[in-house]
Amino acid sequence: MIIVILLFELVQGTNVTCQRLINRMVLDYELFGQKKLIQDMMPYLQLSANGVNKWGYYDACLRKNHSYSTAVFTGGGLVMPMGFCHSNQCTTQDLDNQNNVDLIKAAIFIFFNITVDDLKLTLYDPTIPIEYGFGFWVTILILFLFFSVGLFYPISETIKKQMAATKNIQDSQLFQDREDEEIFHSEKQQNKQIQLSIIEELSINESYKTFTNFKIIDPNLAIMDGIRSLAFMMVIFGHIWGSTAGTSFTQEVGLLIQKWIFLNLADMMYSVDIFFWLGGFFIGFVLFEKNKTQKIAEKPEGLTVDNFSQIMQNMAMLYNCPHLGKGPRWQVSSLPAYECHTPFRSLLFIDNFYNDSYCLPWGWYLTNDFQMFLVSLIPLYLYSKVSPFVGKLSIGLLIVITQFLSIYVSIYYNFAVPGVSMLINSQNFMDYYFKSYCRAPPYYIGLLLGIMYREYKQTKKHPNGSYLHKLHAASRNQKKRYFIWAFCYTIGFGIVLSLWLGWRPVQISDKFAAWPMWFQNIWHGICRSVFVIGLSIVVIPSIIGMRDIFILFMSQITFRFMAKISFCGYLLHYIFIIVVIGLYYESPEFSEITLYQSFFGVTAITIIFGSLMTLFIEIPLSKLEKRLLQNKKNQVPQPKPVIRQSPDISAQLSNL
Repeated sequence: MIIVILLFELVQGTNVTCQRLINRMVLDYELFGQKKLIQDMMPYLQLSANGVNKWGYYDACLRKNHSYSTAVFTGGGLVMPMGFCHSNQCTTQDLDNQNNVDLIKAAIFIFFNITVDDLKLTLYDPTIPIEYGFGFWVTILILFLFFSVGLFYPISETIKKQMAATKNIQDSQLFQDREDEEIFHSEKQQNKQIQLSIIEELSINESYKTFTNFKIIDPNLAIMDGIRSLAFMMVIFGHIWGSTAGTSFTQEVGLLIQKWIFLNLADMMYSVDIFFWLGGFFIGFVLFEKNKTQKIAEKPEGLTVDNFSQIMQNMAMLYNCPHLGKGPRWQVSSLPAYECHTPFRSLLFIDNFYNDSYCLPWGWYLTNDFQMFLVSLIPLYLYSKVSPFVGKLSIGLLIVITQFLSIYVSIYYNFAVPGVSMLINSQNFMDYYFKSYCRAPPYYIGLLLGIMYREYKQTKKHPNGSYLHKLHAASRNQKKRYFIWAFCYTIGFGIVLSLWLGWRPVQISDKFAAWPMWFQNIWHGICRSVFVIGLSIVVIPSIIGMRDIFILFMSQITFRFMAKISFCGYLLHYIFIIVVIGLYYESPEFSEITLYQSFFGVTAITIIFGSLMTLFIEIPLSKLEKRLLQNKKNQVPQPKPVIRQSPDISAQLSNL
């Protein structure tokens, strides 16, 4: 009787049709008991979830002209979603009010014997399309402009060439002598080179030439393409692991987490540190060139163009991806990742200063990378204005300071070894993982190595000028060359594999107490730095000009292609992981087959969209960035000498 009275009170506030339906069901329950209620609900119960984190038969429910709602119970650190089918006489909006929340909780207890009285209930209607907001149309407009500009130049140039060919035939007949024709063509060629426009820089023609040029410019650095490609695939696999575990069944995760494949998946976290290390290396190698440091120190604003393109790609995906999916799990598993209440924090690269919300959960890398880059301008200034020694010394101080902060934060928050810490302490991300001062050591280690390699390339005539010169000289001796190979690969791979496999006793321990906590704190604080130090030792044979099977394998054309799209792919892959996992109509199983399917699917999608973003956004804006860094004097190219030849009208006609 208490339940009956409660049900009559709860239906107040719903629409009339829904209220009548609930009244009738309540009367049946009062007169005939629970058996009659279950009989009336059976057409809907057999299409609904039969437990937590289950979703029933979404399409079948809608095909029978019923309604479907997604219920999410939260509280005490728990998130318990489930989907249920119900009569179309009651919409999700009818049920989603404070009165009917208690009614649904009572029904959950009756049908599933699950007590959810102390949990908060939120209802979603997965059939309602998501509204197209202001941000969606703005980002669509920006993307449309980039694609239009990229295609405008080649189309317009094709038309101009066809029109100019006929005009050139007519003009050639007006020349009085050969000298006049040479002067005309010389001035025309010079004006064409001087009037290089931004539209030409953004054209798909120029981008495609760059994109499909797989020529190795510096054979010593070809190994970096292999490392970047492997890190790219590692980060996709690692994020699929984490995202699948977060939406799968807790019992499955607990049982399978100690299998060999899942133990290694937790180590994919080092992929991000590899990207930081590579970013620092190429900043050191490219920007610390002797003739370029002075220009950059005087004009650093040109370097922000690339950062704009990066954040713009993320914003575009942020506002467009919510419209890519649907289904019973979409609003629960995927949409929360696209919520953005503080967009200006991301646009200003300061979102990791706050712990309350994140506009771009995957954009923290951009913020960290930009902040590390800004700090690296200080050594760049000292390197160019004071002395190279002072510049490198300042980088050494940055490594020491940020490494100390990394260890201090790990001890202060009592973080365990990285994989375990992320599983048992959700604050690890906000308090450590997203903070640039904790993640900076790999970046500055790469920066220092990049400067050393730049100096090695600039001073080849002085073989005693640096350690790399001495190693290069020693590698000419066969015995010493074998020693360098043995030392670098043994020590380098030894460090990497020790960090990859060394924490297994802690990982498979039920209480994560196989190591003392103070040792886990230190391990957590230094493991990323030590990993990239090992990686730096591994690449030394390659950057001093040595060649072997491993270096040749890492330099193959497949890796060079993957390296070209890896940065855009890195920014986009997590978005597609969210899309793919959110499109599952059932909670994904935490199994090898699920991970492999998601990995290959997400990788294929990322390669396609990463290639498009690279062609239309990254390559054009990188060229624009180079133009902004040039001096005006260097922006005017000298015309090529004109070869004297008589006009050939038939040759011009053949070009039409």
